Amino acid sequence: MVRMDHQLICEAQRFITGANIHRLGEMILLYEMAVRLHNTGHPAHLDYENRYERELRKFVHQERITAMSTHQLLFQ
Repeated sequence: MVRMDHQLICEAQRFITGANIHRLGEMILLYEMAVRLHNTGHPAHLDYENRYERELRKFVHQERITAMSTHQLLFQ
């Protein structure tokens, strides 16, 4: 059984903008579906592939870096 990382989903949702709403919504949906299909024993997902989780984590990480850089520029 793979645990869904709800904290990751919440963090990703914080970075939703008009420009990325469709892309990010799709990333979150694909991650949730992969976990659910694996956990219900779907034949195509018996071996959990964490590709969608990695992509979502990478997105959140990049957005955090951008947010920190922007924040630091404001106080220089």
